[in-house]
Amino acid sequence: MFDLLDTHFHVEKKGGPGVYDAGWSDERIAAETKLDIGVVAYYRDAVYGPALNPRIRELEAAIDRLEEKFREELGTLQNMQKSLQSEMQAALDLLHSEISALARNEAKDGRNDV
Repeated sequence: MFDLLDTHFHVEKKGGPGVYDAGWSDERIAAETKLDIGVVAYYRDAVYGPALNPRIRELEAAIDRLEEKFREELGTLQNMQKSLQSEMQAALDLLHSEISALARNEAKDGRNDV
């Protein structure tokens, strides 16, 4: 039992809760050693400390995935915004250029009439 706990149960900081490797638990160690789960849990608590609820790890992993997706999507949106801004500026520059050319032509034509 202690060899399995040493191998598959990890305490992150002294006195804090520990976590099992994926697929390991008090139940699995009890099954592997043919000990009662209460015995495994008692000695794990006494020697190694409490076990972190595995659902907490699952939720932390889900948060990490969502944060990463948010960063990726935000980057995509920022790139789209830059691209749109560049396209709009190019279109505006072209329109301003055309207006300037028309204004010059009208001014030139107007001066020729005089």
